[in-house]
Amino acid sequence: MKYVHYNDTKVLGFYDPEVHRSIPEPSFAISDEVWMAYLADQSSYEVQGGQLVYAPVVPPEPTPAEMQVAALAALDAEYQPQRQQLWDYLNLAVNYWQDATFAADIRTELGALEAEYSTRVEAITNGGTDSGGTSGEETLP
Repeated sequence: MKYVHYNDTKVLGFYDPEVHRSIPEPSFAISDEVWMAYLADQSSYEVQGGQLVYAPVVPPEPTPAEMQVAALAALDAEYQPQRQQLWDYLNLAVNYWQDATFAADIRTELGALEAEYSTRVEAITNGGTDSGGTSGEETLP
């Protein structure tokens, strides 16, 4: 058994009569099981009416602006690897292989990828839904 010392709705400390000679007031007794549950998830408990009550905090629903930021971040995460791969191929085609035809093909694919990305960004920022794209369906060797 433990005793909960509290103030309003906050736990100030726990006291064990086997260890502590005096227990400050106000306080109330709880079982060791409740004490262990509190220690495992402290932010979900509060004091109500002289009892330790499980009252988990429910996060608020994200605002439209937060949802938009999350959608744009997910879109960036989806497209960035493809962009990087195309830029790497373009670098190889121009600087190492000196293959103008292959470089032109990569620039065309990069332009199409950027156009698709821009269309999806516009759909998200204008409050619409992103219907997805065809990114990643075609890759270069």
